[in-house]
Amino acid sequence: MSGEFLDKLEALGFSRYEALVYTASVELCVATMKQLSERSGVPYQKVYDVVVRLANRGFLEIVEGRPKRVKLIDPEVSFEKLKQNLSGIIEEVKGEIKERSRLSKTERSTHVEGRRQVMAFVKKLVEQAKELRVVYPGIPQWLIRLLKSFRGKLLLIVEERDKERLSGIIGEIRAWNGVRSKYIIVDKTFSIIFTGEDYITVESCEGCMIHSTEHFQLVWDKLTTGSEESLLLLGQSKS
Repeated sequence: MSGEFLDKLEALGFSRYEALVYTASVELCVATMKQLSERSGVPYQKVYDVVVRLANRGFLEIVEGRPKRVKLIDPEVSFEKLKQNLSGIIEEVKGEIKERSRLSKTERSTHVEGRRQVMAFVKKLVEQAKELRVVYPGIPQWLIRLLKSFRGKLLLIVEERDKERLSGIIGEIRAWNGVRSKYIIVDKTFSIIFTGEDYITVESCEGCMIHSTEHFQLVWDKLTTGSEESLLLLGQSKS
């Protein structure tokens, strides 16, 4: 049989040796271990173990005797069993994916509402942080006070009009009037997204953090190099 047939068997979960031995069994129908080895090209000392695996999965039958013989099970029966097994596994995997997705959404996304609650939540995260990346045009005074007491690594992006209020903050500060987003990245572990001062969404999923960190770095690099054209394009893409 063709190599394409072997490839199809492997796609169904057969190992290469299993595919070769099964193909030989199809051609011979009933055969000894030696005959299977000669026809398949699988070393004689390995054929028996391969046959046992295929027999356990319902594709072959070992007929006791001297010598032992191997009989092909009707493919209508053996492959129907495989189909049912695969179908069951697929349904289990789909269920597991749905459950993991549900848990991911509930456990990795937190919403905090109310100005006082938002301030307390952000304060707790900032006090425990070692590194902050902050983007906040029109930065509120309570957040400025919080950043003044922060002694970790700080990268801060604000609007030009905010700069005069930032005296006492230790960190690197950039100003850009095209900034629209409001968020804080805490230790590359949490992303706090502000919808006003009284509502935040806290994300911690890996994909969310990669997106937030990459976007921040893109803006920061453009501000550092002073590319006004690139910043204009960034501002248009966010608006």
